[in-house]
Amino acid sequence: MSKKAEIVLVRRKIESIEYETVSIDSYFGLNGNGMSNGAIKGEKALSHSFLLDTLRKVMGKTLTVIDSSITDRQQNKAIKDLIRNIISDEIEFSSGFAFDQNILTKMAENHFKDKTDEEINSSSISIEDALGINVDENVGLAPTQG
Repeated sequence: MSKKAEIVLVRRKIESIEYETVSIDSYFGLNGNGMSNGAIKGEKALSHSFLLDTLRKVMGKTLTVIDSSITDRQQNKAIKDLIRNIISDEIEFSSGFAFDQNILTKMAENHFKDKTDEEINSSSISIEDALGINVDENVGLAPTQG
């Protein structure tokens, strides 16, 4: 099976931002292909896992700043929950572009088709676990090493 490599471009408009998916061959001018406004000399494509790692570090550092600046426990938790939700939304948004959602849905359906609801629920993980962030209510959050 042939793998169709694509890259997502961001175009800033006056009042909006648009996203466009193009062939990676075209963007990087490979195999005699080329496009205007394609890659510049020395530019590299970044993987979705790189993006997730970057967001994980941003989340961990941001939540650490919140822990060091907001001492009221209830307010601290509320702000951290807002930040987690914002970053989680961006991760979900980027995943929509990074992966063919139809293929992922079919893979998930095949994997879970013979599982009970209890098995499915017990296999889920938190966003902190997915991003590799340790949560300790007494200390706060810190990114894991690795």
